[in-house]
Amino acid sequence: MDGKIQYDSYINGIWNIIVAVTTVGYGDFYPKSHIGRFILVTAVILGTVIISLTIVALNGIISFDENEKDAYQILDKIYFRKDLNDVCQKIIYYNYRIKLIKNSFESNILNEKPEYSHSLKKLKKQSGIKVVLMKKINEFCQNKDKERFFYLEENINNCFVGIKKDLEALKVFKRKITSGNKNRILLTSNIQKTLSITRD
Repeated sequence: MDGKIQYDSYINGIWNIIVAVTTVGYGDFYPKSHIGRFILVTAVILGTVIISLTIVALNGIISFDENEKDAYQILDKIYFRKDLNDVCQKIIYYNYRIKLIKNSFESNILNEKPEYSHSLKKLKKQSGIKVVLMKKINEFCQNKDKERFFYLEENINNCFVGIKKDLEALKVFKRKITSGNKNRILLTSNIQKTLSITRD
């Protein structure tokens, strides 16, 4: 089909613009004239901008603020500590079970006992989970320390900015006082001259 037949229908033109704006590009309809190509390229650019702005706006709505981030990290830390507590209980249980099995059987036939090998596998698995949970909890603590350091540095910088502004205000005030003193001295000398003239 040529371009003329394709765009006989107004709906086909709307469909082509929608496909271009959403950057899908099926290729079932396409312009052949230079003006049509220019319009389609403009639609593609506008569509890209609109989709990007929409994603940024949605990201801003969905993302946590600082208080929500802190609350989420605290909840995560609580859940990780709870899981760590459960894992530690299981490790103690399997260690005790292995000890009972070792006391019940001789060492040369331990490997033949399925409950012994099963307990060892479970113990290794729970130990691996414990290591992962400990790393996650330590990461939370390190990130919290970094955030505290960042906020402390920001507060110190704000204090320095405030001190700088106060010093500038003091300099202005000092200049005003100096100017006032000069005016007072000048006024006093003028009064004295006026008094001396009137006496004479």
